[in-house]
Amino acid sequence: MTEQTINELTNFFQQFKQGETKQQTQSNLLYDDAVNYFFRNMDERGLAEETKHFYKDKLSAFRKFLVQIKKVQTLELLTGEEIKYYIESKYSKNKLNTFNCHARALRAFFNYLEIDGYLIANPARNIKPKKVKKEKIDYFTIDQV
Repeated sequence: MTEQTINELTNFFQQFKQGETKQQTQSNLLYDDAVNYFFRNMDERGLAEETKHFYKDKLSAFRKFLVQIKKVQTLELLTGEEIKYYIESKYSKNKLNTFNCHARALRAFFNYLEIDGYLIANPARNIKPKKVKKEKIDYFTIDQV
C-alpha cells in the first residue's frame, strides 16, 4: 500500500469512528425515467403484455398522485408514508383485492429500482398487502349428490 492510501484509510476510519462519514448521494430520479427502466427490464425478461398492461395501469394512476404532491421530479425523496397514504386514501374503499393489486405493483416497482441501483432506499419496503379472508366453500355432501 502506498502512503497516500494509508492516509486516506486512516482519515476514513477516524471519520467513521466519529460518525462523520458522508452518506451516499444520488441524482434526481425522474419518475418517467424510472418507469421506462422498469418496462425495459420487463421487455428484457420477456414478460407478457397483460403483465405490462397491469403495471402500466397502476403506475399511471400513481404518477397522477406524484404530480399532485410535486414529487414526480424527485422520486428519491418519496417516503413510505406517502405511498401508504396514496394507497389507503384512494383504494381502501374499494375491494380488498384492488387495494392489494396497487400495493403489490408499487412494491415491485420500487424493489426493482432499489435492486438495480436507481434508488438507495426503497420507500415501499414496508408496504404490505392486506390479508384477504378466504370464504368457506360449502360442498355438496354425498347424500346431496
